Formats: sequence, structure tokens, C-alpha cells
Amino acid sequence: MRARKYAVGTCKLTGTIGKLVDSHIIPKSLTKPTEAGAPLLQSTKGQGHKRRWSSWYDSEMVTREGEDILRDIDDAAIKELRRKKLIWSGWGHFPPVFETLLPILPNHGMRCISDFDQKIVARFFQSIAWRASVSSLQDMRDCRLEKEAEEMLRTSTLGEESAMHQLPVSLIQLSTLGTIHNHSPYLAQKRFLANGDKPERTVPFVRIYVDGLIAHVYLEDLFSKVNLDESVFLNESSKLFVLSITYENSFQYENMLVLGYESQFGPLYQI
Repeated sequence: MRARKYAVGTCKLTGTIGKLVDSHIIPKSLTKPTEAGAPLLQSTKGQGHKRRWSSWYDSEMVTREGEDILRDIDDAAIKELRRKKLIWSGWGHFPPVFETLLPILPNHGMRCISDFDQKIVARFFQSIAWRASVSSLQDMRDCRLEKEAEEMLRTSTLGEESAMHQLPVSLIQLSTLGTIHNHSPYLAQKRFLANGDKPERTVPFVRIYVDGLIAHVYLEDLFSKVNLDESVFLNESSKLFVLSITYENSFQYENMLVLGYESQFGPLYQI
């Protein structure tokens, strides 16, 4: 078999020139199919399900030096996420315990996580937001960020400066097992109501889904603009509160149903 040739170019992460290599947007270990060796299915607009044999990777993004940095970030963060059972692949035979928020909201819950490296997990999700933004892949087209936010994410990924406070990250965990699937990161907005001396604001964020866990990477310094409890964002303290929702009542499940319909019948504008 003839060896694949890779282009020489500028690494978007380090700025150095060298041979570019394949780099996954989301780590391969978190984008496996339900059965080993089975294809990944990708939704289309009325053309059935497209089969893929690997998750999203970009061969025009980073050199080996840059990929090694991303690999180390991924390995450290995935170890922490599995250790604290924040992703499905870390549950094993003993799923985590979720506290019910309110009796009238039985599908919504919360976990208090301690003894947890929040900094490396924040850097991990910020790096995925950066990868998706700079990637040339069509599947990442819904995650194009402003240059200022993109540069802050890049420097945080490099480890030059932590952006935990400037670009805060919150987590939402799916508290029941569901269909294993992948979901492209995308740019969205969240409205925060007026609270105390802070007026109502709409803040952009990147929504990232991996293996039963949703991360919101906010693209503004929320704490100077919105009155919030910092313990529900990845922080430098010893504890983190993670909200949860059952898979059957989540946006992830609803989205799977819509995409399945659209793959067979075309765009669904109204439900």
C-alpha cells in the first residue's frame, strides 16, 4: 500500500511550518460506534444515512507538534471524565448517583463533583471549540467564531494562559444511557434574565456533545456581566456542580429523532 502524502503548511495551533497530520476534532476514543468495526451513520437531508468509517478529522489543521499537544490534552481530560463517571464510557456496572433537583422535575438532577482536575477539562472543551472553529471541514461550518474568541481559545489550548474565567465552561450530564452517537459542535446563544444590578443579556456559546456529556463554552466573561453561581462552571475551587437530565427528556434525544426523519424525508421545518 502506498504511503499517504501529507501537505506542508503552517500549524494553526503553534504557528510553525511543517508537515500537516490527521487530527481529530473530537478524540477518537469518544466517537466509537456502538459495535466495534461498524460504520458511523451521518444524517443527511433526504438522502438516507451516510456511512462513515471514522469520526471527524482534519488533515489541514496542525503539525505533529500541534497534534501532540492536543493528544496530551485529550488523554488527561478523558482520564478525569471517566474517573468521575461524567461520560457514559466511564460508568461500568455502577452508574453515578444523581440528586433530584425538585420533586416536580423528576427528570432533572445534579451531581456535586470534588477531587477533580477542572482546569484540564476546561482546557479540553475550549480546545474542541477552537478545533471546530479553525477546521476546514464542512461538518464544522456551524462553529465559526469571531477571531478574538478564537485566539483566546488557541492560547488557552497551548497552555499559555488559562481562560477558565474569561471563557467559562459549564457541564450538563445525561443521567440515563441512550443511543451512542456523535454531534458536531455548533455556535448558539443563551439569554440570561436581568438579575440584581445586571441587565438582561444574550451570550454566545459553543455547544459540544461527547459520550453522554454536554459542555457549554461561553465566549464572554459572564461573571462581569451576569450574576451567577460560579460553582456551576469549571473553576479553580475543589467542587463543581453538574446539572443533569435523562436522555429520554433531553435535546440530544429529540435531535436524534429529527435528524432520523430528515435523513429519510428531507428538512423538517415544523414539528
